[in-house]
Amino acid sequence: FVWQRQTAPNRKCNSHDIFGEGKHSMHGIVYLNGALVHSHDAQLSPFDAAVQYGAALFETLLAVDGRLHAWERHIARLHGSMEAVGIEIPENDAELHKQAVYVLRKNGMMRGEARVKILVSPGDVTTYAPVRRATVLITAEPYQRPDPRFPWRLVMDGRVQAGRHLQHKSTSYLGMRMALHDARRMGFDDLILLDRDGNIAESSLASVVLRKGGWWLFPDSDDALPGITSGLLRDLLLRRGERVKTRAIAAEEAFGSTLLLCNSLLGPFPVASINGRALHLLPEARISLLRSWWFDAGLPAE
Repeated sequence: FVWQRQTAPNRKCNSHDIFGEGKHSMHGIVYLNGALVHSHDAQLSPFDAAVQYGAALFETLLAVDGRLHAWERHIARLHGSMEAVGIEIPENDAELHKQAVYVLRKNGMMRGEARVKILVSPGDVTTYAPVRRATVLITAEPYQRPDPRFPWRLVMDGRVQAGRHLQHKSTSYLGMRMALHDARRMGFDDLILLDRDGNIAESSLASVVLRKGGWWLFPDSDDALPGITSGLLRDLLLRRGERVKTRAIAAEEAFGSTLLLCNSLLGPFPVASINGRALHLLPEARISLLRSWWFDAGLPAE
């Protein structure tokens, strides 16, 4: 992006370009504040709240053959967060969905899987801003999910996160990035974070789900993001008569259990160990079944 004050309107793609597939994919097409633009032409004010304060919200969605996975759940969470922080955008849900699909089409991503990100912020927060408009940005990138046949190795070092802001997916992401950086530097794939009471909250990348004693356990914590994939998985398990509890989960309960990471790109994903201590792995057929349930349930009808 060009980080400068927006002195000229964003250059729009013409109507033929909008419905073309991948003509300008080498440049990357994004949606920004009412227009489809080339990424190198996208102009965002350096005084935007997202830049000045990290005060933006976002949702990351899996797109499959141009269809947005778990769209209704993502947009509901985004609306709840926008209400909590006082952001109003002119685009309605149908317009956001339409523009996200346009971005996919323009970048040649209507086949296979892609990562779509919808970001909103209060916009330019200076007192002399010429236009008061919330920022809405939609991007898309190719994506290939990690292979679940190679479970991740996690670390849990007692790190605590706390605060109501953690219930919202925001660009105030420094703590998460530091946790992930530290995990990777130590040779692990991700790091489990604890809440203010020392119970499991989530990982730096995903929600955490345990399987122990015949029960599926979902953390009940005020210091974690309400997960889209974990929520969808919980509903699917309940519908199929599985034993499910949502409760506080002490850190030590993770050891000797089966553990899954869940996010909108990974899906339900197996974990092999924590701090080098092996965990119980579900059979590959069971993992495949869970992932199939999640995948199919999140796709809209064609």
